[in-house]
Amino acid sequence: MNIAIHTVFILKENILFLEEWINYHMLLGFNKFYLYDNSKINKIKGFDEKNKNIKPGKVNKYNINYDKIVNMNDKQMNDYVEKLCDKYKCIEIIEWSPMDNKGNILYNQKEAHNHCLKKLKIDKVDWCASIDMDEYIIITNFDNISKYISSLSPSIQNIKMGQILFDSRFNNLDKLVTEITDSYTNRINRGDGNKNIFNVESTIKVDVHSVTTNGGNCKHHVPAVTEIWFNHYKLNMGNNYKHVNNIHQNIKMNKDTFIPIN
Repeated sequence: MNIAIHTVFILKENILFLEEWINYHMLLGFNKFYLYDNSKINKIKGFDEKNKNIKPGKVNKYNINYDKIVNMNDKQMNDYVEKLCDKYKCIEIIEWSPMDNKGNILYNQKEAHNHCLKKLKIDKVDWCASIDMDEYIIITNFDNISKYISSLSPSIQNIKMGQILFDSRFNNLDKLVTEITDSYTNRINRGDGNKNIFNVESTIKVDVHSVTTNGGNCKHHVPAVTEIWFNHYKLNMGNNYKHVNNIHQNIKMNKDTFIPIN
């Protein structure tokens, strides 16, 4: 079974975590990665337009100044990505720099998802997860995503995953992301912020938090956040959030094998 992950990302914001995220999901059974690089963005529109924290290429919506944290120039980052692609042959990097009529480079995440959907169909990918790089998929009773999907009814063509919020990656730079155990005590409403793993052949449109399938007997599975979900490492836990321990996917990585980031 060919099972992919698609994401839209800014390289400098994610470079410290990029190999871990890829390696983790490979160990979980994903075998193709479509990474849409939106690093040239210079104009924020849509949902995040009113977020005053965002400075394209420098500060993310959580007010993390990753430009200050990551001391790498474009050549160093590109050299690292080249080594990564050579190591993991399943990575495809696509520059994503859509422009408006004034020449501004936009994010346009929804458009990226549907651009990728066309590629997925051409490449005959069976299933695809659409998540961000601060999100890690967890499965309770299976060690492999294909085994989990195969256990479901054939009529299920989309899996709507809920999430658990964790401390930010940037607050734990001395750890692997998967070693972070501090999470928010309250659970998010099950209908909020879902991310999807969808059957490519049956899908006709992809949005950020939903997909549209071609009808018929296709069903959308909404599993409990104890069956399959994603850990979302984004919170600033210093802002009156309580710390609790949470069980992470039982996947062991050897960070000594990772390509060093100078």
